[in-house]
Amino acid sequence: MGASLRGTAPGSDFKGLALGSRRDEGHFSFTVGAPAAYMAPQYHIVESPIDALSRAALIQREGVRGEYTFVSTDGHGDLPRRHINEGLAARGLVHCGFDNDKGGATLWERVKEAYPRAEAIVREQPAKGCKDWNDALRASHEQDAMARREHDEGGNPDHTRGKGRGQTKEWEHEH
Repeated sequence: MGASLRGTAPGSDFKGLALGSRRDEGHFSFTVGAPAAYMAPQYHIVESPIDALSRAALIQREGVRGEYTFVSTDGHGDLPRRHINEGLAARGLVHCGFDNDKGGATLWERVKEAYPRAEAIVREQPAKGCKDWNDALRASHEQDAMARREHDEGGNPDHTRGKGRGQTKEWEHEH
């Protein structure tokens, strides 16, 4: 129980726990969505609370439906066995989305050792070139912004800006 801390100043790489926090007494977690009859529950185990939030945002952007639980190990702390066991008992799929680094590989090895026969546990990694899910989310936003700029510079008449209001005229073609 406690709080995970992360520096927010540009260039800061500070990470830590608030005074009195105990990694072994709980994990940051949340569930979004609703159970879908055609889809097993999905559990995403990541390394940090910001990665859990970022992974949830990426899944939401994909428009995927169903029930998703996101859990943070808070670095290389204890495996969230309660959540993993819950996911397996519900016949869900457990995605281990650890960082693209040595620590992430080590966590994945620990999961495989703890659950050697679990076929419903898979490794999932952020996009190539991204260390973690927060990097992947930021890269996704940057790609979207670049595509909008390229589109705006392309002079497509169906998407020209309104008079100083930043609105598009697309709606005029739809009605």
